[in-house]
Amino acid sequence: MMSILFWVQNFAFSSQTLQYLSQPLYLDVHVLTKEMVKMAMIMLQYLPCKAVDKITVAISKLKYGKLSKYGIQRPKKGPFHLKETSGRSPVIDVGTISKIKSEEIKFYLV
Repeated sequence: MMSILFWVQNFAFSSQTLQYLSQPLYLDVHVLTKEMVKMAMIMLQYLPCKAVDKITVAISKLKYGKLSKYGIQRPKKGPFHLKETSGRSPVIDVGTISKIKSEEIKFYLV
């Protein structure tokens, strides 16, 4: 969803992108960069999944800070544990988070 918002904002419209929702938006996802995922894939060859998750989430928190004020919550389980158990992949940020923080992309609750 965030990648779609990023694409729409950058390529489809020159004005602000608006997302209308009938209920509060709380995305329950891990947001990682492509480099974080690559690093984690290498670490998974040598370390247990739980350790890699803790390291990756810590790096994500350092990079992005607290995202809950933007409606993005991190799940309790780590990104690679979720991938192993449920097939849910972490979201790869391609610039959407910075646009949400700078309010170039806004979420409006209707």
